[in-house]
Amino acid sequence: MCAHGCWGNNGLYRSGGEVERIDICHVSEFVILHELAHAWDFNNSTEEARSGFLEATGLTHWSGEDVPWLDRGAERAANVVAMTLASESTRSCEDPAPDLMQILTGSDCVVESVVRYPAR
Repeated sequence: MCAHGCWGNNGLYRSGGEVERIDICHVSEFVILHELAHAWDFNNSTEEARSGFLEATGLTHWSGEDVPWLDRGAERAANVVAMTLASESTRSCEDPAPDLMQILTGSDCVVESVVRYPAR
């Protein structure tokens, strides 16, 4: 049943209408933070921030079902946010790229960034 809710993914964020939904089908700190990052992006990111992130990462599309998962800016951004917020034991060998977090949030301070932006 859970695999259907996530459409075969570890987790899935859905927006649209009056309700936003996050399904978690593989419970891990990273998956939870990644999906929450999608919700944060949907409600707070500006086109300017998204464009800057795409330019900095060399990607050309923010999202789209016809775009491979790893080539979507939204997925790369959710990974950056998740890795930045994750506990030390969850982080991978990749640097969470604080400069990319700054592009997304407009701040060097993660806590200030998350609190500062009001929902649309």
